[in-house]
Order: sequence, then structure tokens, then C-alpha cells
Amino acid sequence: MLKRIYVTSVALFGKAVLIEGAPNSGKSSVALSLIQQFGAALISDDYTTVIVEENTLVASAANGLLEVRGVGIIEMPVVQNAPVMGVISLENFADVDRLPLPHTKIIAGITLPCCILPKDHYLTPLRVYTVAQVWHKHGSLLLQDSLAQGIPQP
Repeated sequence: MLKRIYVTSVALFGKAVLIEGAPNSGKSSVALSLIQQFGAALISDDYTTVIVEENTLVASAANGLLEVRGVGIIEMPVVQNAPVMGVISLENFADVDRLPLPHTKIIAGITLPCCILPKDHYLTPLRVYTVAQVWHKHGSLLLQDSLAQGIPQP
């Protein structure tokens, strides 16, 4: 079953990271920074189509367009399909715990790790990249899980 969800998605380490947040929370800006600074590839901006294949959520590309505030809509190369590794939720800085408990998000019946990060903060793309590294290397729900298990961080 195809499902269209309100997230921007990029591919890092061959897997999709879904970036969710309220309108104007900086989803596209975080994606642009990940693409320009960390070698991510766009999957879809604002709306991403997902499907469950063999108990894995897979994100699919839309049209290869990315909204860049103050510049306009630009065309970007895309990754057509990528299994989802986790969800980044952009929230107000005051609502983000310094040392959070593990969070998960259920999309189309699939439970995914979820990390809540501050919106509109200059370090958010670096934090997203760091979380994606941990998810990629360890499949961990959060950095704190890895620390609790004694797994060294990137």
C-alpha cells in the first residue's frame, strides 16, 4: 500500500532519513545542508511516498524539486527509492531534551527510530548526520542507546 506523508526525505549511507516538522520548521533547509555539506541525496521535498516491502518501509522520489527559501524551487538529482532508517522530528529548541529517552514513530505499521532535534538551529544538519551515522552503523534507536551499550560514537 502506497502512503504519502508530509516529510522531506534524503538518502544518507544508502538509506532514507525522513525529516518531519510543522510547516516552516526548516525541513527543506536541513535537507539542502545535508546535500551540500554531507553528500546526502534528495529523495523528496515536503511530501514523500512510502511503501512497505518485506517488512521494510521504503521512501520513493517525487519530482526532484527542492524549495530553497529566498532562492526559489531548484532541480536536484534524486535517489529513486531507499529503505527508511529513521525519522528526524524538528521541534522548538526549548522542547528538545539534552539527553532524550528513546523515541519511535510508527509509519504504515512499521516502527522506526525517531530523534527529536531543534528546528532552525545551525547545528541541526550536523546532528542529523551524526544520528544517521549511528543508525547506519549500529541500528540504534538513539545515541543514548549506543552509549548505554558501550558502543563508541563516530
